[in-house]
Amino acid sequence: MFGSFRQLGRLLLLILSCWSTVQAAIFPSIVEVHLVFPRNDTYTPSELTPIVFAIYNSELAGPLDLNFDYDIYQLHSANGSTTSGLITLKNVNFTNTSDPYYAFSFTNAFNATESEWAVVWNLSSGNCSNSSSIDKSSSSSLTYYNRIGLLEFTTKNGAQQLDLNMATTADADTCANITDKYFTFNVTRTLRTNPDKLDGRETCAVLAPPFQTSPTTVTSCPPTVAASAVSSISAAITAKVCKGLHPVVSCPPENAAAGQFQIKKMAWFKTAAMSWLVYRLVL
Repeated sequence: MFGSFRQLGRLLLLILSCWSTVQAAIFPSIVEVHLVFPRNDTYTPSELTPIVFAIYNSELAGPLDLNFDYDIYQLHSANGSTTSGLITLKNVNFTNTSDPYYAFSFTNAFNATESEWAVVWNLSSGNCSNSSSIDKSSSSSLTYYNRIGLLEFTTKNGAQQLDLNMATTADADTCANITDKYFTFNVTRTLRTNPDKLDGRETCAVLAPPFQTSPTTVTSCPPTVAASAVSSISAAITAKVCKGLHPVVSCPPENAAAGQFQIKKMAWFKTAAMSWLVYRLVL
């Protein structure tokens, strides 16, 4: 009887091991980065404007050391840059995140202004494609690139509401006039590297040549965003701006956040219980 339990335990461990293997990156692998919101469209001025980027095949975003910064300019104005932002991902553990991964920020610079705007965004990345290390399993050199994207949109009273939920759909008539500029990375493998040189990352990406390419531009809508992701992003932004001396919006009820904590806590408990069961069956 105990022998059967041990065999069952070993089978469970084998299944868990195979599941982990399936999650590993398969090379070559394409990482794709889009600015998914706002879009090249016309919106009514709003208290908050989300700035959302999507990283597809995001498990390799760490070895690429991806980070964003952006400037938003008011066109036909002498004011120059209206607002800017930095989205650093160096502390994100991409092995524990969903794919795609959404990096986001927000601004309230357009809450009462009708105008035309340009979002100039910069995607910084690192790789060790030119490594001259004798040890071919590790890198000895890192190269950094910056890639620039551009998107224009308009704010006008009486236009559609600037709502992140719009990113969950793609209207064919509207998309025909939208130019989506995005960036791709063709990763062929990863190498061990010095974490001090790559924002704490222990591996860096090797890219297929050419290592620095122009962005891909297509006339179509950017990828749609899952409704669950929109809810999560909206909740995170609301939590940041609903407190302080001058809150922009009202905070949601505290019991909503408590419910989310309970769900996460139960998920952790189930994982721990399964690990204990496998341990007892094997031993």
